[in-house]
Amino acid sequence: MEDPKKIKELLASWKKDKKVPKELMAGLLNTILTKCNIQALILSQEINLPAPIPMPKVQIQAQAEKNYIG
Repeated sequence: MEDPKKIKELLASWKKDKKVPKELMAGLLNTILTKCNIQALILSQEINLPAPIPMPKVQIQAQAEKNYIG
């Protein structure tokens, strides 16, 4: 979703130095990790391995008895 000129510059920079500008690094890594974590979760379920990321767990707590005075 960038200007075609900027895309060409980024691609040329990647081919030359194998580096990505710092201003793009966070968004790029977050996208990669999101897609990889989802795929890893699916694959771990298919082959019956534990999830690679901690999954949320429901904990039921006993309600404290309330003494109504009134």
